[in-house]
Amino acid sequence: MTPGCTKQACAYRDNAKELEAVGAQVVGVSGDSVVNLAAFKKMHQLNFPLLSDVNGVIANRFGVPSRSGGKINREIDGQKLDFFRSSSMSRWTFIIDKEGKVLYKNTKVKATEDTKTVIDIIKSFKK
Repeated sequence: MTPGCTKQACAYRDNAKELEAVGAQVVGVSGDSVVNLAAFKKMHQLNFPLLSDVNGVIANRFGVPSRSGGKINREIDGQKLDFFRSSSMSRWTFIIDKEGKVLYKNTKVKATEDTKTVIDIIKSFKK
């Protein structure tokens, strides 16, 4: 729910047709709870699944660094709410094929450019 997460998630939302055209299925993974992610999804009208990884199990399997979480305040439907997360993960992007093989990993994600990068990488695989 950081500004970077929001920009990245909204870019994926806004490019859904182009992602679908290259055969991509977007899934976001976060250290936020299911309740937090449901609020985030609603707040930004996201059109892809968000997985809760509060214990960092998924992040750990993929080698993504995690650290202690914290509290943030957000407004939803005119109401100010506190959101707590037990852990926070670094912003990494993976492209994984249907067999579960990691085809691409980006450990230096630029939130506003990530969607375009992913689309270009997927297109390059198809050449």
